[in-house]
Amino acid sequence: MDKVLVIGAGLLGSCIIGKLAGGCEVHGADVDTSLGEPGCEFHTVDITSRRAVSDLVTSVRPAAVFHTAALTNVDRCERDKTMALRVNGTATGHIALACAKVDAYLCFISTDYIFDGKKGMYREDDPPRPLSAYGESKLLGETEVRCLGDRWKWVIARSSILYGAFRKRYNFASWIIDEVRNGRPIRVVADQRGSPTLAEDLSGAVAELWRRGATGIYNVAGREPASRYDFAVRLCEVFGLDRSLVTPVRTGELRQRAQRPEDSSLDVSKVERALGRRMLDVRGGLERMRELWERLPPQEAAPAPEEA
Repeated sequence: MDKVLVIGAGLLGSCIIGKLAGGCEVHGADVDTSLGEPGCEFHTVDITSRRAVSDLVTSVRPAAVFHTAALTNVDRCERDKTMALRVNGTATGHIALACAKVDAYLCFISTDYIFDGKKGMYREDDPPRPLSAYGESKLLGETEVRCLGDRWKWVIARSSILYGAFRKRYNFASWIIDEVRNGRPIRVVADQRGSPTLAEDLSGAVAELWRRGATGIYNVAGREPASRYDFAVRLCEVFGLDRSLVTPVRTGELRQRAQRPEDSSLDVSKVERALGRRMLDVRGGLERMRELWERLPPQEAAPAPEEA
């Protein structure tokens, strides 16, 4: 039975653990000890410590490492660029080096925010041009992984607007549901477009890329571009919520610290060819999320969001 290590036990990490549990010996790791998941042996690790990362990977000796841990609050990254570069960039280098030591396959989750958003539907070979410290830090992470060269197996999976049925940490979709169900009006940007991605779809795709031995860079995201406002409205429709509580706003009205790309949607044709299937569109992803959401324990509470 293959042994895998999932670093980061948030929304995506928990989905990957769920996908692989049963068929693999799964190990999970996070700095937050409250995020232990069923179906895996859980470890505590600070990824900014090269020694801690090396000790973890060499002790587990996994066949594959899925690196999902990141500082994702875009404005917080702008406030503390040094921390963003350390967590999202340098720490990824620690993980890449540790994978090389044990000859483990590495899957690094990157972002559409490495692009400037001037054209949309970015392909894997389009030149990166990040607008924010967050984008710069994730691009540094990509560079650290690419330093592995051709000698080791690795894949960089770029995604966009990740959402899913997970309440230990808020995500864009769960924030909308909780706010609107409680009758609270929300404002959502209408001039930022991406490729909304269901975490379950992304986790299944990266697990399959590993099984197929795929290497290189792949856009692994929802196949249908949408603005955040359009996504919110369609979520309300699928979940039977009052869409009148969702008001469109322009980015400038929110006075966000970090600059966001206007259209950072991703072309997923390469990964669809590799997997022999389509990634989910917005409707398909939301309908699948609703099925998963309805199975969540009603007593499960969600904390305050870092960023919606």
